[in-house]
Amino acid sequence: FFTTRSCRLMATIQQVAKWAGVSLEQGSVIDKEISIQHILEVCTFMKDWETVASHLGLDSVALQEIKDDHSTTKKRKEMMLRAWKSERARGATYRRLGEVFLKLANAEDATKVFELAKTGEFLTDQEEKILDDCAKRVIKDCHVQLDSSPLDQKLHFPYVR
Repeated sequence: FFTTRSCRLMATIQQVAKWAGVSLEQGSVIDKEISIQHILEVCTFMKDWETVASHLGLDSVALQEIKDDHSTTKKRKEMMLRAWKSERARGATYRRLGEVFLKLANAEDATKVFELAKTGEFLTDQEEKILDDCAKRVIKDCHVQLDSSPLDQKLHFPYVR
């Protein structure tokens, strides 16, 4: 039997899915594993990352490691969602993240997550890893070129250093 709270949550999920224009049927786009690209987008609007992390099932030790290893809130958000994705394997779905935002009374962010599920093509984990590795190599190459360039003193590249 459903509790009153779970019935309200389901109604809210139905409303948000309707606003986002997605289906709640099993196997729909919101049941796909969230992409790294979309994790980065979620980081731009997610506010209370530590509360979200606890609702996603990350423990306090993992949260403390993220805090210790990363100084910016933006990077902490990203690493928290990446940790959730890697720990949950196929359970790190748009639906699950949207449900967490709804439990935290944040229908706006839940709608954004569901809308992300509709956009673009989905990459496999292997394809995302290849793209991530390529990006790291490009950044490393840029760093080497900038270090040896006389323009280095005139140009400012905050994301390369």
